[in-house]
Amino acid sequence: MFVFIVCVFVTNAQTIKFNYQYPNNGGSLSTNLINISNKYYMLGISGNTQTNQYQGLAYLRTDENGISEYSKEIFHPNGNGFTSNCNSNMFTNQFNKYVLFNGVIQIGTDHYRATLVKFNLITGDTLWLKTYSQPGDSTQLFTSTTLADSSIIVLGYKYYIVGNNHYSKPFIMRVDKNGNYKWHKYIDTNFS
Repeated sequence: MFVFIVCVFVTNAQTIKFNYQYPNNGGSLSTNLINISNKYYMLGISGNTQTNQYQGLAYLRTDENGISEYSKEIFHPNGNGFTSNCNSNMFTNQFNKYVLFNGVIQIGTDHYRATLVKFNLITGDTLWLKTYSQPGDSTQLFTSTTLADSSIIVLGYKYYIVGNNHYSKPFIMRVDKNGNYKWHKYIDTNFS
């Protein structure tokens, strides 16, 4: 069993404010620890052995002393497992109380679809979940940023096989504030 392990350092004194472990049911943890109004929010990917669903999004809120107040797991409605290519950036904080998951869902062996999930940190509610793909490839996302008009730019890559060769093609994608696809542009040539 993996756990959330969080140490919060007080910068002036360089001492540990709290050091607790929180259950995560196996998975991975984003390094983005978010502090809003003296509440700490930890996010990651976990499994749930009780429902036999694999790889949900894990959410934990603590008080200012690190005491757990609320936890939740968010699962894909089709039972697909969430995963990520870059734990440090798989959750991006935006507009204070909202967070965006940048990653993928696994839909078969070695086949993934790019996925964004936006949810409210305060309530833990999912605002929207969007999946993006092109036929015959696996598309994965790494990180994102929110623009002034609330639209989102995402960095990812398309992975595909031609004969015995495996290729990746990086791209940027723009979606509106509700996650609806607008455009994508490749930013480099293929690389293997």
